[in-house]
Amino acid sequence: MFAQERHVYPMNFAGMQELNAVFAEVKSRFDEQRQQGLVCKQGLYKDCCVLKLQKACWTNDSMKNIANQSGIFFSVWSTKESLQENRVMYNIHALKLRQLKNYTIAAGILPMISGSILPLDAATGPTCVPTMARRH
Repeated sequence: MFAQERHVYPMNFAGMQELNAVFAEVKSRFDEQRQQGLVCKQGLYKDCCVLKLQKACWTNDSMKNIANQSGIFFSVWSTKESLQENRVMYNIHALKLRQLKNYTIAAGILPMISGSILPLDAATGPTCVPTMARRH
């Protein structure tokens, strides 16, 4: 949805255009470095300028789209209203984790996001989500 659509900014609000340009520059610099399998996405979603970090194994969705139906990602975004207040929001999102292919949430453990990648075992390699176990 996001990558294919073109959005026309309101001509009376240059702040959104400027923020989108800043996010595009951040994405460009990030893409040059290619760090640890993270993918940087940038664009518009529901009238927000968005910058998003995600690994392909953290979602069932296409990495071409900014919108997610399931998965884990970090995003920074702003709306016209929040820009007028000089605010930018950020969050780590975890959407429909039980629907992720090849993973299951371990019983008795609350889903929690961690910055580290923990090995599951030598046969299956590292997990992408520490509190989730790869299905066999």
